[in-house]
Amino acid sequence: AAGSAASRAAAGALATFPEMALCTPLETGKLALQLDALKAAPAFDNRLQTAAAALTAAAGPAALYAGYCALQCRQAVWTAVYFASRPAFAEAFGALPGATFFSGLGAGVLGAVANCPFDVCRSVAQKELIGAWVSGGDAVTRAPGLAHAVAAGRSVVSARGARGLWAGVGFKSL
Repeated sequence: AAGSAASRAAAGALATFPEMALCTPLETGKLALQLDALKAAPAFDNRLQTAAAALTAAAGPAALYAGYCALQCRQAVWTAVYFASRPAFAEAFGALPGATFFSGLGAGVLGAVANCPFDVCRSVAQKELIGAWVSGGDAVTRAPGLAHAVAAGRSVVSARGARGLWAGVGFKSL
């Protein structure tokens, strides 16, 4: 692979900015649908467009980016680790049958382990923000920054210890 591990990591991390700009509203809408479905009388009828329209009507376009910072960190870490480590896995597997598959799998699992704390913080932060609104509370009024994601991480560590930041890592690694 061309470039150093650091340059591949940086390129991978930078590539996630346009990705998250497009995907964050979809992630936010998906979570709103999941939380809405838990209510006795769901309002969105499992329709992403309805959820997105309701979020935007209640709090403006920023509501669609609830949890953006934690999502960006999660995705940048996974992509950086994947692209930085995949050539090393490919070298380790050499010409063995399935080397391409297993080097991608190894890099993907390593990325999942590295980004799991960010994903846990993202989940907690988004559920807090969107869940309160879906349940009839105050609307999400801004896309929370890094401080909100860090606070979510602290609450996980306080409740479950540092291991809580890797909740679901086994499933994620698949």
